[in-house]
Amino acid sequence: TLIAHRLVMRGDDLTYRLGFRLFELGSSVKEHHLAFHGAAIAHLRAGAEVFGLTAFLCIRDRDRALFVEQAVYGDIQYVAYPAGTTLPLHTGAASRVLLAFASEDDLDRLLGRKLERLTAMSITDPEELRRDLRQIRSSGIAVSDGDVTLGLGAIGAPVVSARGQVIAAISLAGVSQRLFGPDRPAITETVRQVAAAISHEIGGDGQRPQRAVPLSRSL
Repeated sequence: TLIAHRLVMRGDDLTYRLGFRLFELGSSVKEHHLAFHGAAIAHLRAGAEVFGLTAFLCIRDRDRALFVEQAVYGDIQYVAYPAGTTLPLHTGAASRVLLAFASEDDLDRLLGRKLERLTAMSITDPEELRRDLRQIRSSGIAVSDGDVTLGLGAIGAPVVSARGQVIAAISLAGVSQRLFGPDRPAITETVRQVAAAISHEIGGDGQRPQRAVPLSRSL
């Protein structure tokens, strides 16, 4: 399980937090890795506060995106996703970042099944989703507009390890009308900066995110 392998830790209040092992996988262990958790939260809070939005940090848990942290400052504080919440990988900005950098074999498997529709805006057509995922890999940015909750949106980016592995994703979320208004370019840049700052904490400075390699090809 995620807890057994120290990928996620469960607190006394039954909420979930990032485990240290997640940041050891695929990258050299830094002397300051014990402080990573606090640093990640600090970056999320800083990003959320700039525009009064909500910031999320997600990791992949099998075929779902698992929310492990949030920093609430604005629009969606009453419908925020607490640590331990999961979403289908094809819905939401951070979730689709994780899906975009899955291996081709993994993607074929996931898109070969019926895709859950959370709202009328959810992408459930495999070919349309593949086009969206290619755009995410090209730009490094994912956009979600009403596909999880109508009227709410998010902009996401990958957290990258020293080996270029996408080990997590962050997003800034809020009311769509505000998120995709005049401040959209600045919000997008803030998302990039927050993701880069968290990547820096695990040695991922300047690393271009790479797709996962199928296990059969890595042996």
